[in-house]
Amino acid sequence: MMFKIIGMLAIIISTSMIGISCSEKLKKRAGELGLVCHMLEEMAILIRYKALTVYELIDNLKNNTMVCSLPFLSEFKSDVRLPFKSSWENNIDNVNTFMNDGDVKLLKTLGSTLGTSDIDGQLQSLEVFKADFNRLEKEAIVAYEKKSKLYRSLGLLCGMFVSIMLI
Repeated sequence: MMFKIIGMLAIIISTSMIGISCSEKLKKRAGELGLVCHMLEEMAILIRYKALTVYELIDNLKNNTMVCSLPFLSEFKSDVRLPFKSSWENNIDNVNTFMNDGDVKLLKTLGSTLGTSDIDGQLQSLEVFKADFNRLEKEAIVAYEKKSKLYRSLGLLCGMFVSIMLI
């Protein structure tokens, strides 16, 4: 009987942890999108006032304490033998983020536009991307507010259901 109770508690705890984990993924996605918005602002400032190359831009961003925690940025390996677009996409593909496929696709598109036009063109492109990522961040925050409690509750309830079925 004691083993049954311990097993039921283990099931409830493990399914609750799964629910909490799913909830945290939503929160971390919103956080990463917020950091990308800040990164875009920093890029615009660096391009406007310093007119840096794309590789110098990335090096500056890697040293920025606010955005250096973005996984694709902190582990960026600049391979000057490849075009910047390819290096950017390879770095995004090789790291784990909490962003969904649409977010990653937009981020890859950003990399393909960096360094392809004059300063004014790049600044206009960054404004468009900033608006898109701000919209995605707001959607992610709304999704977190709506679904996080659901995931946590569902994890707990599933564990309780399975435990009751095992009695």
